[in-house]
Amino acid sequence: MRYSVGIELSEEIKESLAQVKSSLAMEFKEVSWVKDQHLHLTIQFLGNPHGKERRLLTKNLDNAASQCAPFKLCSGKIECFPENGAVKTIWMKMSELSDLRMTMIERFQKECLNVFSIKADSDREFIPHIVIGRVSGKTPKGNIRSAVRLQSCKEIKLNVSEAVLIESRLSKKGPDYNVGHRSPFLANFA
Repeated sequence: MRYSVGIELSEEIKESLAQVKSSLAMEFKEVSWVKDQHLHLTIQFLGNPHGKERRLLTKNLDNAASQCAPFKLCSGKIECFPENGAVKTIWMKMSELSDLRMTMIERFQKECLNVFSIKADSDREFIPHIVIGRVSGKTPKGNIRSAVRLQSCKEIKLNVSEAVLIESRLSKKGPDYNVGHRSPFLANFA
């Protein structure tokens, strides 16, 4: 089982992303689209921990969340990864509505790196994201990058008061996600 730290999305955001998927799916059959109920914002991928690391997941998530206050996010632009070359992932970034020097989502991500003892990849910053679809195997016919650029989501705000530990099981039908633990953001910086 693989784990990640994430944030659940509102039904309004899921519905907006479902419209994007529906629009793109008509033309790009080679893309494996994430089921609406599995859409979530990934903050930090944790991999497949074993033994003591696995037993400490919920405690570490509680510790990271306790250092952060609730915050607000706003839906963003639909993009492709990587930026150049063959598209592997279609995703959406969410941005924070905050005047803080270090945004709360950045602070939470830093806390996750600390408590989960993850070494940050200095060459590539991990961007919190919502995976909408994955391209595996066949290269899509047509220009998927151009089609994605034409997609837009209305601006939707999301109040975030907790993080979740997401468990992912891979199957022939694709990944199946479940929330394994919830950790409220407890800090108050007012």
